[in-house]
Amino acid sequence: MEQNQSIKTKEPFEPSLSELLNNIWEEVNAIGFLKSNPMEQINLGIIFKLLSMLKRKSKHQKSEISEWYSNSNLATELLIKCKGNRYEFGTAKQTTIKTNGKNRVIYSYRISDKIVQKFISIILNEIWNPEFYPTSFAYRSNMSIKNGMKLIEKQSKEDNYSTKLDIHKCFNNIDTVKLIEIIEVKIKHPQFLKIINKSLITYTKFNGKKVKHFGIPAGSVHAPIMANLYLHNLLDKPSQEKFPDISNIFRYADDILIVTKEESTNNQINQWVEDTLKNSNLTISEKTPNVTSELKNGQHFLGYRITKEQDQLVIDIDQERINRKILELCLTKPEYLPNYLRSQIKSTHISSRTLSSWHSILVSLPYVIRKELRTKLNPGTIETILAKIEPVSKLLLRELESATRTKTPNQCITNQSGKGG
Repeated sequence: MEQNQSIKTKEPFEPSLSELLNNIWEEVNAIGFLKSNPMEQINLGIIFKLLSMLKRKSKHQKSEISEWYSNSNLATELLIKCKGNRYEFGTAKQTTIKTNGKNRVIYSYRISDKIVQKFISIILNEIWNPEFYPTSFAYRSNMSIKNGMKLIEKQSKEDNYSTKLDIHKCFNNIDTVKLIEIIEVKIKHPQFLKIINKSLITYTKFNGKKVKHFGIPAGSVHAPIMANLYLHNLLDKPSQEKFPDISNIFRYADDILIVTKEESTNNQINQWVEDTLKNSNLTISEKTPNVTSELKNGQHFLGYRITKEQDQLVIDIDQERINRKILELCLTKPEYLPNYLRSQIKSTHISSRTLSSWHSILVSLPYVIRKELRTKLNPGTIETILAKIEPVSKLLLRELESATRTKTPNQCITNQSGKGG
């Protein structure tokens, strides 16, 4: 239904989204910057394509998007405002959520705001993504944490020391004036720059009054590319210039891992990163131990444990962290457990070591749940949870055993456990 509607709205000679992006790429390649205004080239087909790309996890999100497909006037009104450079962003809703035990403030936007943010995001990615380094692997097409771990394993075989850093409230504290200055290097059209600037200003209502929020609005569709763009110019590029012989400074959004052969080099880079961030009003989170440690003692990063064993760099899943998450879901949202297990195995396995660790987790799962939750849930509830995840657990165990035998873990897990997920 959605596909048919997007096709009907495309008039002859109007570019598709991919065609428009190709035109943008050719223009930037030819003259070094974007002179035209993409907002004036948008059409209904592109609007519905952008709509189809928005997340729809909750019932509310699905309902909002369905309304746009059933009421074509909404897209038409947006089109008129975009092409006339008259679009204004609405007031966002502020929500506090808990992730990994931390409270985070995120903002929810109108569907029209999300569509414009998505359009800006895709264009900025088209222009700047080729410049980003492989060592920065967050929120990029064909890149993931798994890719990053494989790169760390490949590039850090000879290294012995590491430091993990987490930028404190990074998105909230990014200087949007400096960010716009970065964007202005390759985007020259004043009206397009104006809409980008507007998109970085978020208002919420408090006691009936509009409140302005600074920094990059967490929860906005284009926040990831904005953060990547800013940190690429603040940290990634300068670090390559400052330490040209060291390419082992890895970044996933605001999480940084420095891996070096010598302890003194690690300390030097660590200090440079801290000073550079401080000069831009960013700081290292106090909750992250900003201390250089030996890899033989292990380093935790993005759900993995990196260790040096007998002069070999070994990367494995963080079993303790996964078990904590499983127990948390048992207490809060046990219905999410089957999909959590499927998605985590699919997204985290990178070697026979990680497959073996997942096998160990699944085999010991009933014992761990019964032991850790016996004082928090009644026995009947525990057995109900176990009964629901047992079929999934058995299926995943068979797939893991098959993957180990065939030595093609990626193909096996991805093709089978993804069904129904």
